[in-house]
Amino acid sequence: MAQQQPTIVFTRNPAATAGAAALLDYTTKEGQALYKEATTPLVNKFDGEPMKLKLIFLRIKDKATQYAWMPMSTHLVNNCACNLCDNYGEIT
Repeated sequence: MAQQQPTIVFTRNPAATAGAAALLDYTTKEGQALYKEATTPLVNKFDGEPMKLKLIFLRIKDKATQYAWMPMSTHLVNNCACNLCDNYGEIT
């Protein structure tokens, strides 16, 4: 009987440590550490205050840049590429 191949668990790398097309293997210690680090909550929670909206989007943008999430937060609006962090009032 043929030996069953192990299941490989991977996804696009959120940290872009090995390039944008790199894969992240969640079965490795490094892959799990990157995932844990990338998904930790922001230090300061958003409390809903309108005056703090720009600040929270700046923090989100910093994390998105660090973990190469910017392409997935950029959308076409009227044939123009708009990033959610910079153009949050224009994207619905």
